Amino acid sequence: MVCAFDDVRLSVEELIDAGDRVVVVLRLHGRVRGSTQEVEMSETHVLTMRDGKVTEIHEYQTKAEALKAVGLEE
Repeated sequence: MVCAFDDVRLSVEELIDAGDRVVVVLRLHGRVRGSTQEVEMSETHVLTMRDGKVTEIHEYQTKAEALKAVGLEE
């Protein structure tokens, strides 16, 4: 896989317990590969957990979409 960014950093902004799933709100910081342009964006993942291990990861563009997917609509 080729990454379009240099110097990528992720920070966790929020963790939401949804039973056997966890909603993870992330902030991505990076620089576009080969340039000085900085990029910052958010994304939200839903992790499915079994026996203390992640078994699935689904990515959503918004927190609202992720919450709806796990039955925790705002």
